[in-house]
Amino acid sequence: MKAAFFSSFLLLAGSSGIIAQNTQDAIRYSLTSPGGTAQSLGMGGASGAVGGDFGSVIINPAGLGLYRSSEVVISPNLFNYNAESRFYGQTEDNSKFNFNISNLHMVLHFPSGNQKKTKGWLSSTISIGVNRTANLHQRISVRGVNTDGSIVNAAAAASNGSQAADLDPFSTLLFWNSYLIDNKPSSNTEYFSQNGMRNGGATQKINLESSGRIGETNFTYAGNYSNRLYVGGGFSIRRIVYEQSMNHIENNETDSVASFSALNYRTQMNERGSSVAFKGGIIYRANDWFRLGASAILPIDYNISRSYSSSISSRTAEGLHEGQSPEGRANYRIRQSPRVTFSMAAILKKRAIISLDYETVNYSALRLRNEEGSFDKDNENLRTNYASTGNLRVGAELRFDEHYIRTGVQLYGSTKISDPKPFNQTVYALGVGFRNEGFFVDFAYQLSFQKLNFTPYSPELAMTQLADLKVNRNSLLVSLGTRF
Repeated sequence: MKAAFFSSFLLLAGSSGIIAQNTQDAIRYSLTSPGGTAQSLGMGGASGAVGGDFGSVIINPAGLGLYRSSEVVISPNLFNYNAESRFYGQTEDNSKFNFNISNLHMVLHFPSGNQKKTKGWLSSTISIGVNRTANLHQRISVRGVNTDGSIVNAAAAASNGSQAADLDPFSTLLFWNSYLIDNKPSSNTEYFSQNGMRNGGATQKINLESSGRIGETNFTYAGNYSNRLYVGGGFSIRRIVYEQSMNHIENNETDSVASFSALNYRTQMNERGSSVAFKGGIIYRANDWFRLGASAILPIDYNISRSYSSSISSRTAEGLHEGQSPEGRANYRIRQSPRVTFSMAAILKKRAIISLDYETVNYSALRLRNEEGSFDKDNENLRTNYASTGNLRVGAELRFDEHYIRTGVQLYGSTKISDPKPFNQTVYALGVGFRNEGFFVDFAYQLSFQKLNFTPYSPELAMTQLADLKVNRNSLLVSLGTRF
């Protein structure tokens, strides 16, 4: 397989050639959070041992066993993604809003026919719910005068070793047909950047935009044994919807690059995927104020289909040149990592809750598969460079009669072994709620911070600085429900 043309944290449209499925596929679809209701998310998602709320059920199905009534809940969400980039001394800022229904569920509670019974199986509860575990909407802009080189240099380096007839129709062949790269005079398999662009000097602007989601439909059952032990299990049907586009623009704004005016290389990618995951868990109520929980999620491989295309336009001394790739299609699978969560919760006189969840996930166990078996290099990268890590969630709730105040924090473990810090993303949460016998409304606000790097093409192919990204995600969730 040829060297990757792009090596950003976002995968660009690809084929079996230069722009290929790689480790970023597996990582992107594994960076999920439990989701849930505003009650659980207001506590930072730390509800695995709390129970009695659908956010807890998503983490630990045994939480369904602590319900004492049935309910129907809808949770609309307003999401904002903001990214500030710094590239060759220039700063750009961009953002994207998204409105969605983050959670919709129904719980049906069936108590024992003998209301006086205090030992044995006292109740059964079932639920069905739709839940969003990742919001894939983002918009990023990067701009700077690249004094080290150009994307054309990367195209030339990626073409080396191939004759013109064998160039990738989704990338390098477009650069060839646009008179941006050419063969060296002494070889028909070695290439160079034309029009003086090899020394840099053009203003680069890269616009990346994506939309989509990872969601699941959950089917869960749980039982209550003697108000001490709660056991639950179920399965979820998972769904990926993802679209991504990129514009890589270079302009000779200062007339510093001979015989070159501008280029615009564009890529488009659409992916759809599905999978099934099985869930099980227990919660043990040691006494009236302390609970322990443990749960596991065992996912089946994602089956993913992809369509992709790319195009280019360039203006050089030879004139205007345009090219369009064919429509590409590919199918592949991602083997996911099981997740195990250990939880504890303290309930203090029914006036306060303090809870903690620790979730384990092994990113080095992820694998890419297709019929051609062409992912050996990517799977070796996952095996040797990615980590088995943990995600920590801590939350608290205070109750004042019918009113509630909540707060929490989530710390997501670093995906790579080489990351200097054990956690690479922090999510802060605040929440409030109102509840009476039949109706409740909860609000949760979440703010996350993350620092990332982006490169417009692989530094292994051509010199370029990394763009530093500061990413903020804001989410406002409202849960409206009725119990009966």
